[in-house]
Amino acid sequence: MGVRIVVRDNNGDVLDSLCAPRNYVTSPILAECNALWKAMEMCIELGFREVIFEGDAKAVLIEAVKSEDDDDDSWRGQIIEDIKQIIRTRAHWSVAFIHREGKEVAHQLAKIALQNEGELYWMENGPRNIYHLIVK
Repeated sequence: MGVRIVVRDNNGDVLDSLCAPRNYVTSPILAECNALWKAMEMCIELGFREVIFEGDAKAVLIEAVKSEDDDDDSWRGQIIEDIKQIIRTRAHWSVAFIHREGKEVAHQLAKIALQNEGELYWMENGPRNIYHLIVK
């Protein structure tokens, strides 16, 4: 599986994008958790203060991250608790569900991630072969 992240500003312009393989991740839910955690780590490093994290995995975004239940003993519980802690300490950060159609760029980045061994990171534009999707 691959992690794919696209960071846009409030005008929809791409600020950063990243893709990376995660060969050890075999569950789609754990892959989404990993991607959300990596996106949060990236936004912390870049000093972003107001962020909305969007994804198409309702199980991660709605049922897990937004739930009030802190007793998740499942195999994904620790990373979800880490994500919840990060969101709780940042007043202007939130998560939101979007339908899969809204994530075409991220899905193309996932395909690139699976073809490479390490993390690939772009500032502003992203890779040339998906630039036409970014400027839509």
